Amino acid sequence: MTRGNPPRMLRALSLASSLTLLAATAHADELRHAAPPEVPPLAPSAPLPAPQAPSVLPADETPLLAALRGIVLVPDTSEASLQRLATGVDVSAVPLTQPQIIAAHLQASIGQPASLASLQRLANDLTRLLREQGRVFVSVWVPPQDLTDGVVRIAVVPALMEGPMQVTGAEHFSDESYLKWIRQQPGVEPDAARLQEDIDWINRNPFRNATLAAAPGSTPDTTLLALRVRERRPVRVFAGLDNTGTENTDEQRIFAGFNWGNAFGRGDQLSYQYRADPSRKHSITHSGSYLADLPWRHWIALSGAWSETTPDLGPTFDQKGESWQVGAQYHVPLPTLPMDQTVLRQDFYVGLDFKYSNNNLEFATIPVMDNKTDVAQLTLGYSLNREGANSSSFISPQLVLSPGGLSKYNTDEAFDGSRFGAKARYAYFKLDAEHSQRLPAGFRWDVRGNAQYSNAPLLGSEQIAGSGTYAVRGYPESQAFGDKGVVLRNELHLPPLPLGGLNDVSLDTYVFYDLGWLRTVGLDAESIHLSSIGFGASLRLAQALSLDMSVGRPLEKNVAGADGTRVNFRLQVAY
Repeated sequence: MTRGNPPRMLRALSLASSLTLLAATAHADELRHAAPPEVPPLAPSAPLPAPQAPSVLPADETPLLAALRGIVLVPDTSEASLQRLATGVDVSAVPLTQPQIIAAHLQASIGQPASLASLQRLANDLTRLLREQGRVFVSVWVPPQDLTDGVVRIAVVPALMEGPMQVTGAEHFSDESYLKWIRQQPGVEPDAARLQEDIDWINRNPFRNATLAAAPGSTPDTTLLALRVRERRPVRVFAGLDNTGTENTDEQRIFAGFNWGNAFGRGDQLSYQYRADPSRKHSITHSGSYLADLPWRHWIALSGAWSETTPDLGPTFDQKGESWQVGAQYHVPLPTLPMDQTVLRQDFYVGLDFKYSNNNLEFATIPVMDNKTDVAQLTLGYSLNREGANSSSFISPQLVLSPGGLSKYNTDEAFDGSRFGAKARYAYFKLDAEHSQRLPAGFRWDVRGNAQYSNAPLLGSEQIAGSGTYAVRGYPESQAFGDKGVVLRNELHLPPLPLGGLNDVSLDTYVFYDLGWLRTVGLDAESIHLSSIGFGASLRLAQALSLDMSVGRPLEKNVAGADGTRVNFRLQVAY
């Protein structure tokens, strides 16, 4: 090496350090976007049907009694039941889950005048209360009786399930793949809440949808139950393009893959996606996932991805990076929490991830850096979904832990080579949240938030991303990362636009305002604020075509490339 070369080499080394860190985050971003797209679900299941009462009284307000002296709930219409007497309310002959609530409601009618219409209203109110308590398959009616004693007997008769449950409409999934998740047994009263849980579990697979159908049995106190199912062909292929790449690996991306919704005839879901820049010279990614339901109603998700990137750094530098990762998550659904007009579904999960990255950088054919890292970490997570009549919410806190020292490249030395000060042993906290609120006149407000906290420097694969399509729109991809930070995306969706009566076509338009705050930790500590405004649209043609587009303008010019309006798009066709 000549005497004149060292200054040039020192400048190269300084630039190389920045390029290595930028490349590491670029590799991480490729893997962030690598997961195969989710399959849109079929229509949601209909509510459970209510049995019809054997008789309904006429709407006659003519008083039958000047004052109602007693109300007795009876389990049948036998002579003995219709001669039961009571002063006040007697619900002891009928098994109830919450007898105090039922008795208190009936007590308000004691001493009041009674007519055929008021007695029918009493039966209707009792039916509503029982449904709220999960007793859907119960018939309530006022049978013919002698009221001269001032006491009315109301029959409360549960319908027992007759025979085994049937499946109708199945074409691609076996009857057994449905029935094995139904816990209802013949000969007992159907448990509506439990049946709904079973149906919700079945409908987690987006390639099928089941609803419960009920019909009268062979006797008045029995009912026939069946699963009425709709299915789509369980193999779906897709292809498309978007612009979620980086400037030095080409912003355009093409992708193709498939979803198999009945993998190996088990009802599992297997997905694969190939993703690359159009020339296939700068970025190639393969990814896959496998979801399997376990017999004890837990489920496991396996995932894997491999990516190779060769960024265009000009004629002087030559870089090539390889990254791959494998992961597994074990999910334990927790009890559903029904509330007034709201359902809360919760889930706990444990995840294991292993990520490998290898970045090689050359300067004028001279090797400058060749660093390998292994990330081995545990994730403890919880998710809560709330579904209401006019709004829905989601929140998921996660704790990520890495003990370090679990492999050859899972060491402080290897981590420090990729980012100065990074340690193989770390912990950080993440929070994902969403809320959707219906507004008057057909408007809707959606807000999504991501937050992360770490008090130590992290590798690029573990940092929170702040710019691009899936973060603060209007900024280039992979230009803003932090060890801790918050990203908020606000969207005001406009009323649906009429599309000439086309039932399979939908157009969703919105305006947005995004915010972000990021901070790195360590010697290179700095904070950055991001914000943008813009508008977007999503076009859907049944399940065959989707086009998403947003136009954003950054309000803060503190990120490289944030110099004007930026358009993000994604086009996908599927069959």
